[in-house]
Amino acid sequence: MKDFIQLLKLPPSILAAVAMGTGLILFLPISILQRLGLDNIPEQWRTILGLAFIISLSLLAIYFIIKIVKIIVSKYYRLRFKRKFPKVMMALRYEELAVVALLYSSPNYTSRLPYTDGVTIRLKSKNVIQLTSSNNLAYGENLFIPFTITPIAQE
Repeated sequence: MKDFIQLLKLPPSILAAVAMGTGLILFLPISILQRLGLDNIPEQWRTILGLAFIISLSLLAIYFIIKIVKIIVSKYYRLRFKRKFPKVMMALRYEELAVVALLYSSPNYTSRLPYTDGVTIRLKSKNVIQLTSSNNLAYGENLFIPFTITPIAQE
């Protein structure tokens, strides 16, 4: 059972190679198989090759279907976010607008904000601001960290 699960975890490139190789052995004309010396494969091995072909082709198909669905879903959520984001910006409170205005007027749209402040946390959760980098030096009592406006909020 563990070997079968390991087979399911193979990368798509290996699955494609297995499907192509077994498919060629199963479906090439006899004249080509005779030249390759593969025309006398016993029935039991042909059955195993057929099963390997079906399983690898099925796994590849499922892999590509999942990839396509993920792309479609991510585009849907991106479009939905772009459509709803202006409403989020219009519904910001006065304090939140003041922070956004401060960031917008500062060089590079960046300023140090208190990381644990409620306004900063709300703006970060609404995707209006973001951390400028993951490596920050904090100083003082309030843990001030550089934040910047997200590109969609700049628009």
